Amino acid sequence: MKTKKELESAIMQKMLNDHAFRQEVIDNPKVTIEKKMGIAIPDGVKVRLIEEKADEIVLVIPQYNDPGEELNTSDLESVAGGWSGSSDCGTCDACTDNNCTIGGC
Repeated sequence: MKTKKELESAIMQKMLNDHAFRQEVIDNPKVTIEKKMGIAIPDGVKVRLIEEKADEIVLVIPQYNDPGEELNTSDLESVAGGWSGSSDCGTCDACTDNNCTIGGC
């Protein structure tokens, strides 16, 4: 099972190595990632892209949670991490090309 961080890393690596994939993600991120990486992104979850330029540094600031506040069920599920997709799905482009970047295909 891949964590969110591992999946993000795999997507970024594929975008660096595959210009067509990169353009598809830029044009339609959520659908392309679901289709090409073989995962389901829950309804209500947005995929936002920011292209870093040579003369800037882009930092992603994590959501702040008050340490004294208990997490609700939804929050617990999101921080539990993991990816329920198979690492050898055989259906995403990476797996069918024997160039899987998301698992051990």
